[in-house]
Amino acid sequence: MNIYIQELKRFLFKKSVRVFLGMGLVFTFLISFITYVSIQYDDISSGDTITYFGKEAIEHFNEDSKDSIGYLTEEKITKVVKSYKEILNNENVNSRENLSEDAKKNISKFDPILRVITYPYTITTSGSLLDVNELDTEKDLNFYQSCNDALKKDIEQKYNNDKITEFALKKYEEVNKPYYYAGYFSEDTLFFVMIFVTVLSLICILISSQCIVEDKENYLDSIFRTTRNGRNKYICSKILALASIISLYLILNISIYYGTIKYIYTSGLDSSFQMLLFNQLSISNLTIGKVILSVFLLSILFTIASSMMSIFVAINSKVSMVSTAISCALFFIPSLLYGKTEFKSIFYFLPSLGLGTAENSLIEQYQKFEFVKLPGKILWVPKFLVIMALINIALYLLLSIKSYNKIEQ
Repeated sequence: MNIYIQELKRFLFKKSVRVFLGMGLVFTFLISFITYVSIQYDDISSGDTITYFGKEAIEHFNEDSKDSIGYLTEEKITKVVKSYKEILNNENVNSRENLSEDAKKNISKFDPILRVITYPYTITTSGSLLDVNELDTEKDLNFYQSCNDALKKDIEQKYNNDKITEFALKKYEEVNKPYYYAGYFSEDTLFFVMIFVTVLSLICILISSQCIVEDKENYLDSIFRTTRNGRNKYICSKILALASIISLYLILNISIYYGTIKYIYTSGLDSSFQMLLFNQLSISNLTIGKVILSVFLLSILFTIASSMMSIFVAINSKVSMVSTAISCALFFIPSLLYGKTEFKSIFYFLPSLGLGTAENSLIEQYQKFEFVKLPGKILWVPKFLVIMALINIALYLLLSIKSYNKIEQ
């Protein structure tokens, strides 16, 4: 324990560590501010344009769409579609773009519902985007059953595997229905969340790399590892100290940013995640707020796993620039090459697979139907990422200890 406390203090007093920690904290406040001001509402009711930001903008959005708030029942869907058609018929037009401004405003109050209800009918017809006006309200729309049927066709087309199809449909059965809309939420915020997680994770990886390599460059490491404490005890204490700093640092920054999001949106975070997706379907049973919180908490796990890999690279490097370059390259590889199926099995052993802003990110995976088929087991990718992160932590920890013990005096 004494070695752990000693290393914890020593790392925290390093200039490079304090600079990185300070940069990350400044970035957290900056992206919190950007998230707030990115939400804008233009009020033109008085003749002049008045722009509201953040929480005030949310209040105006919620006031405009108050008729959409509540459970998305079959009856409500049918009523909204009929209202949409009636407005178009009254103005004798066949598309929303040709409506008068007043008519567009009458329709816009149902936008949160209109954006999600076309998915099952688009998939099962031509495959092109369907206009709500094309839906037949003379018969029961059966929205949720249609979603189930569309999901089945989508999965069959993508995987052509009965077990995966059965697994996906079972996962969708767990989704709370009818969906619930609690208030406005901007999709841009999800993008900011991905950027936030990526930048903070990268900072933590750089801290891990620098702390290990700097000791080697300053010859402190060769002194410490020859003391009576022994190599195993020393490297384990060193890694534990870094993991503690990273975990506490991420928790602090996440608390600040999630608190900001919670303050801005309040009830909007209680909406079903499906209500956020345009012409898509998610099999996640979480609300928008819980998806974001899940991404934040799991990013701590992914970052620790990535830091373990960074420590392993640093132990086997002699120069900090080389260690940093390799760690950064390994961090970004999944984001840059995720679409290449021939590399996917390799990506599973790169802990940053769930991080980044590309298709590999955890938020993107919550929106997709991606599965991993294991012997006798099928896993949805978000769950698989968690399992692989735990495996990677153990793997790179053992490799780091083994590599450290092989260093010559």
